[in-house]
Parts: sequence; structure tokens; C-alpha cells
Amino acid sequence: MKPELILGIWGAVTGSIACFHNLRQWRHDRANIKIDASMKVISDERGLRTSIVISGVNRGRRIAKIKSISVMLEKGHFPVPAHLTGEAREQFIRTMQGAETSGVTHSSTLTYAHRVDLDPDDGSFEWELPVKDNVRLMRKKKRKNIWGKGFLELTSGKKLWFRFIIISDEHLEQLMNPPRQ
Repeated sequence: MKPELILGIWGAVTGSIACFHNLRQWRHDRANIKIDASMKVISDERGLRTSIVISGVNRGRRIAKIKSISVMLEKGHFPVPAHLTGEAREQFIRTMQGAETSGVTHSSTLTYAHRVDLDPDDGSFEWELPVKDNVRLMRKKKRKNIWGKGFLELTSGKKLWFRFIIISDEHLEQLMNPPRQ
């Protein structure tokens, strides 16, 4: 066997192994976020409130830069900012309703827009989105549960979707107003 042939085969084998190794490393060398969400009734020094608690864990090897967390609301439902009162509130509602009828789309979401960096190798963070009484979450019935839907948006613009079980109105009423004995 000629030495050129042996070197050629050796180069092809080691080059293929190196290429496979680099592709594998590139695939694993990124942020890998696991999201867990649930709707809870929380009781603490601030009182009793309903919130959606979202936790994110970065299991990857790079920092994950999160731009915002959002939960989808029913179509046509506009959460009115708390600081708007009187005429400003009415103007906001008219503007949003007009935008919907004119074909302009907008995002009906409950959003927590604060940038968070999740450190690599199990860096975690927990968000709490309070749900007011007048907020109507988007619902989808699947099997015996009613599911809500939301997404975590990275600074790159990529959206990672998640879902959570919505507490039914009857159960929520029982939790918020327990029977007195």
C-alpha cells in the first residue's frame, strides 16, 4: 500500500471525526431553557392574590438573555393600564377597539418586560404576573383541563412558548373567599 493512500484515508477519517465533534459541540454550546408555569393563589404580607408564576432554568452552556414574559389574553380583551383614569381610560379603550375593527393587529398579552440574564449551567429566575379580576386569559380546553398559553421572548426575538393549567372560576372563588366557620 502506498503511503499517500494511507495518509489520505487517515486524513479522511480524522477530518470526519473532527467535523462531527465540532458540529456536536456547536449544537450543545448554546442556551437551553426549560420553562415551568402555573397559576397560583398566593397569600403573604401583601394579602391574597392570583398570579401566574413562571420559572425558567438555563440548562445550556451560554447565557440566555430574556427580553420579556407574556401571557395571552382573549381576543378583543385589552388590559387597561392602572394609571389611566377618567377620560384617558375611555380614550385608550376607544383607540384599542378602533384598531381592532380597522384591521390593525395588536398584542393582547399580559407582559412582564424586564430584561433578565439566565446564567449557564442551571441559572434560574422566577417571574410572577399578577392576574387582576377583570383580566380574561386565553383559554383552551383540552381533555379535562383548561389551559392558558404564554411565551418567553429572548433578546434575539425568538419566542419560547409554554402553557399552564388555569384555575377554574369556581375553584378560584373558593380559594379567594373560603367559607367561614
